[in-house]
Amino acid sequence: MSAATCHNAKNNNNKVVTMVPHDQEFEEYITQVRTLRDQMALRFRKSLKEFADMMFGGDTKKALKYLFPNEYKDLASEAKGRVLKPKYRNPENPNETWSGRGRVPRWMERLMKERGMKKEDFLIRDQDEDL
Repeated sequence: MSAATCHNAKNNNNKVVTMVPHDQEFEEYITQVRTLRDQMALRFRKSLKEFADMMFGGDTKKALKYLFPNEYKDLASEAKGRVLKPKYRNPENPNETWSGRGRVPRWMERLMKERGMKKEDFLIRDQDEDL
């Protein structure tokens, strides 16, 4: 049995892992596993598309939510706490902003109705961002 030289490296999560040199047989095995993974992913995507077409009018997000409700919920909750950069600003009160998602704010509805302003009139321009 020959002694293999090991060395440390960082993985994608910046954790140190010990790397052991691989022989040719192991490399071939890894290639086969990756090929199989890619083939299975392709089959899954095709099946998902067929299922989505048949059950949800082609909406793959609805199909995924139906097939994997717990996993889909976890993905949605990751984005839930994210703070979005404001896209619109109230010209009467620069402290009032809106990201453009969800319900239109009352101040915007009021100004659009009273002054005939359009949504584009409230867009934050680059020079406004330091307010």
